[in-house]
Amino acid sequence: MKFSRTLRLFYGEYPFKVVLDLPRNYVLDESMNIRLEDFKEKYPGVKIRREYNTASLFFKDAAMIENVKAEFSKNVSEIFEPDAEQLDYLLTNNRTEIRKKLTHGCRYRVRLTKPKKDTNFDGFLALVKKHPEQFVITGLLEDFMMGKYRYFYGTPYFYVKESKYLTLAQLTLPTPIKEVVTMITPEEVKGKDQCQATML
Repeated sequence: MKFSRTLRLFYGEYPFKVVLDLPRNYVLDESMNIRLEDFKEKYPGVKIRREYNTASLFFKDAAMIENVKAEFSKNVSEIFEPDAEQLDYLLTNNRTEIRKKLTHGCRYRVRLTKPKKDTNFDGFLALVKKHPEQFVITGLLEDFMMGKYRYFYGTPYFYVKESKYLTLAQLTLPTPIKEVVTMITPEEVKGKDQCQATML
């Protein structure tokens, strides 16, 4: 069994996740579906996502981990839970991801809606060219924005260092932004908690 840290709320609301390895046998598979449904009925606050040979159970209460282990002990392969000091911060900042260090030194990860072919990104690309130290874009996404490809496969996202450039990016992008995730380090979380404590 593997233990992992929750860096960001799952589905924007669940700090805990347990991954189950599931049998590939059809008959066993059906009985597992019934067990999962019964479990969800017994504990209505649980969200279940079923994939090929795994199921992920998401929930808000740490005590639920023991309930999952008791019911599916042979199947539990990985448990995700946040650091106790970071739990309150994650619950009140659901668009935040805690990282040991900022990815590419950037504060924001911006995910775009799926761009349509022939979308004109000239204004945004001019901004990136003028301030290259503020943006990190994959070569594939940049090539798509320059018109080298007709379609973009995958998730279109890029990174921004400072908030004012995030605002400028929003103004120049022809495609709506789907999500902006703020990245923060554990040290910054501790600093924010200490600031709040002194204000009380």
